[in-house]
Amino acid sequence: ADINTLIESVAEITGRSFVVDPRVRGNVTIIAPNTIDADMLYQAFLSALQVQGFQAVDDGAVVRIVPFNQAFGVMGGGDNEIETRLIKVEYVDAQGLAPVIRQLISTNARIQAFAESNYLVVSDIRSNIEAVVRMVEQMDQPSEVEIEVINLEFISAGEAVYIVEELQQIQEQGLSIVED
Repeated sequence: ADINTLIESVAEITGRSFVVDPRVRGNVTIIAPNTIDADMLYQAFLSALQVQGFQAVDDGAVVRIVPFNQAFGVMGGGDNEIETRLIKVEYVDAQGLAPVIRQLISTNARIQAFAESNYLVVSDIRSNIEAVVRMVEQMDQPSEVEIEVINLEFISAGEAVYIVEELQQIQEQGLSIVED
């Protein structure tokens, strides 16, 4: 259906008032295996908007539908609303974590890492930010990996690696050795 026709239908069913940005255009398909209630329809509608690159921002009086990248300047609330959050990273390098987290957030969302304080700043919809926080909590753990550097005087690093890799103990313990 045309997105504006869908917005009109959702307004009638949910009793919500919408203000639609003139750039909101396109077709949307929502498929449900069974009849759904108004709340479920509204959540499906919000997801369909996001897939099309739009965002619904509810300010309490009306719901504004704008292009996603414009939603950052509009105030609202709820799980599908835009927010910016500072996330403190304790053990992992925030700059190294940022590209991994980028995969979890929306296309037009923003993520920035600050090396000095080791914080991530993420601007996205609240539900995605909650997923980012959970991911950071899982990944931000003290390392159990121990690295030891051994300087060699009488043998080349390549020869030493070859000899050590042949030792059965190294293989059984899952240890690895590299040359530099």
